Amino acid sequence: MMQTTDSLATAQPSVQTDTADIFPYLIDLADVLVWPIVLLIILWFFNREFKGIFKRLQSIEATSSGLKISTFEKTLDRIESISDTVAEITGTSKSMAAPPDPFGPTDPRMKVAKVQVDLDYKLKKKAAAKGIDVSSEMSTSQLAAHLHSKSVIKDEEFEVMKGLIELSDNVMKGYEVSKKEANTILEIFGKLP
Repeated sequence: MMQTTDSLATAQPSVQTDTADIFPYLIDLADVLVWPIVLLIILWFFNREFKGIFKRLQSIEATSSGLKISTFEKTLDRIESISDTVAEITGTSKSMAAPPDPFGPTDPRMKVAKVQVDLDYKLKKKAAAKGIDVSSEMSTSQLAAHLHSKSVIKDEEFEVMKGLIELSDNVMKGYEVSKKEANTILEIFGKLP
């Protein structure tokens, strides 16, 4: 069947109407896509800066009151102030804190790893002195919690130990610890009785 020119003329306005109907949807689509595109451009231009920020984060937790962001530095500062309290309570002073071991590891990551090994040894020694049988299969964190529950270590000591374990775990997971941070961790460890 052949169409006449009259039927073609009447079909043409309906095509224009269809295009006019789609135009608002295209504007809505562009409106929705503009912010994700801007965000991707910003991330692309500042990717080094964002990588540095994310490397410094320990954890991000969403709570009902907002986001709780924990950083390595924040944890280090927190346990450093608690360790000062521990040093005052136990009579340990900063001068009594363990001096840097000239024969120990020089790599900051290895220094922090050694702190966790030494902390594990210190905890097992405390348990043995109190006659508490501890399984060799307990992690350092579990051992500290067990001794805390038995009142072998005080609340402040336990908080410092948890912080040291948390920091050393992050270093072992790839956090780039500085020499200054590693030395601060060693100093904090030295304040523990």
